[in-house]
Amino acid sequence: MRFLINCGYPPPLLIRSGHTTHLMSPDPAPALGMWELGSDGHGTHTSSFRPGDTLLLYTDGVVEARDSSRTFYPLEQRVALWTRSSPRALVQRIEQDLCAHADGALGDDAALLAIQRIPHRAPGSTSATWSTPKALTTPATRPDHRPDHGTGRPDHEPPRQVSSR
Repeated sequence: MRFLINCGYPPPLLIRSGHTTHLMSPDPAPALGMWELGSDGHGTHTSSFRPGDTLLLYTDGVVEARDSSRTFYPLEQRVALWTRSSPRALVQRIEQDLCAHADGALGDDAALLAIQRIPHRAPGSTSATWSTPKALTTPATRPDHRPDHGTGRPDHEPPRQVSSR
């Protein structure tokens, strides 16, 4: 498996043999839209993606979700509880747990994608399975919600809602 460029997103989580590991890029690129601030070339990162492995991609809105005591969502610790889940079940569990953690009000958009490489099968069968990309929408991320944090003006534009259909 080759990660061509990481453009400002959190590092993916690799779930292998019941353990989770962040796949850190040694040479991350600037965030999308900020290329002119970075170097001309960006390295690639190579990692194995073995049968049975699951790769979890997620946006910063997942790990930056806070609970009532302002504690960030502990994604890696939670995923460690569900390492034997299918991609669909993993995304559903994270979604439910994340919304409970943030009391149903995410402060930013959040998206999850889980991809699993399945063991070799007969010719003609697929070699990977994945969850449907999931964009989470809570009252705080609905297009009509504009948090102002007491300033009288929104801190950002509302996120575009992505359908998982």
